[in-house]
Amino acid sequence: MKVPILIDHRAAPVIKDENVCECKKEPVLMTYKKAVIYWQKEMGASVSRGELVAEGEIEKQSIAVTAPSDGILSEICVMDGQKAGVDMPLGYIESED
Repeated sequence: MKVPILIDHRAAPVIKDENVCECKKEPVLMTYKKAVIYWQKEMGASVSRGELVAEGEIEKQSIAVTAPSDGILSEICVMDGQKAGVDMPLGYIESED
């Protein structure tokens, strides 16, 4: 089973739209900023759940991307130095689960 590797949405700063709904006084539109990704593991490497597989930088803030499950890093979708968003798979782990 292929398990996607994603950036934890809590790690990504949010851009708040300047348009504020008068009734709620909250931003109407919010989007996550993108991170520049740097892999710490190579394709084909065995990884364990919670193990660091990549690092990123968002607005000069470092983030850690960990393996969501045990398995083999079978695919890398975002290469070193490329930008990725929160909803975009960075790669996939082939898991036995």
